[in-house]
Amino acid sequence: MENKGNILTLGTFDGVHRGHQALLNSVTTFAKELHLKSLALTFTKPPRLYFSPSKEPTLLTTIQEKRRFLNSIGIDRVRVLNFNQSLASVSATDFFNRIILRQCGAKGIVVGYNFCFGSSREGTIPFLKKMAKRKGIRVEVLPPLLKGERPISSGWIRESLKRGHLKLANDLLGRAYSAEGTVVPGLGIGKKIGFPTLNFKVDPMKILPEGVFVVKVNLKDENKFWIGMANVGVRPTIMDDLKNKRLEVHLLNFRGNLYGETLTAHFLKKIRSEKKFDSLGSLKAQLKKDLEVTKHSLFFRLTRE
Repeated sequence: MENKGNILTLGTFDGVHRGHQALLNSVTTFAKELHLKSLALTFTKPPRLYFSPSKEPTLLTTIQEKRRFLNSIGIDRVRVLNFNQSLASVSATDFFNRIILRQCGAKGIVVGYNFCFGSSREGTIPFLKKMAKRKGIRVEVLPPLLKGERPISSGWIRESLKRGHLKLANDLLGRAYSAEGTVVPGLGIGKKIGFPTLNFKVDPMKILPEGVFVVKVNLKDENKFWIGMANVGVRPTIMDDLKNKRLEVHLLNFRGNLYGETLTAHFLKKIRSEKKFDSLGSLKAQLKKDLEVTKHSLFFRLTRE
């Protein structure tokens, strides 16, 4: 079928939070009005990490997670660019003509209030509107979505997760924060004390909130999920390896082998912070208390009804 063009949006979309969702819903509505496809243009990693590299985890969403969130909202097509030296040096005019027009086939454009593009961020919104007007392309600019008086932003969510404010982060996201990973073998210590865990291998740039949490876990692309409790941290009672933060999940009422499977853990509620215990016996006693909190959580009760 011939491609008649796309309604385009551009951005990093890290987290695909409530502000992004409002923008993306406008894109899909715009596309339906003109009987066109919706297209989101994003990057393998945020441009800020090209200019200011970080060795610390700094992403709310990996590119795989981001694709799924964009598609789940209703975006028809997702195009991913590798932000490198070549792309960073492209002028705003060339970016508009070569990427927005020719590669993306834009027939309409929706962007956020603080959108910029091109070398040295010279492609401001007034510049975009001027270039688009010459081609008869309508541009919609969405204002920020506010919580209180503050715009919802990826930076605010990153800050909230790092400070341990999961409830606020989830509110800003409009869903439970989640992390995807492949199940890999662990040390087997959890099994020895009666709490076998799934060890997630997670992208090293993915932010993980520290502590013990009520979580729900599902297989990739499947709606069936299990309730469990997760520990994110350095396991001070066992190893105290300050350089390697790990995500481990104990599933309730589960029997089976999930090694090699890709799972997603959704962080529903924080139970407590991670702490070092005097012995494995003390750790086991605390885990029993954590288990009771998990069982009495609303999330667990709903799955049992």
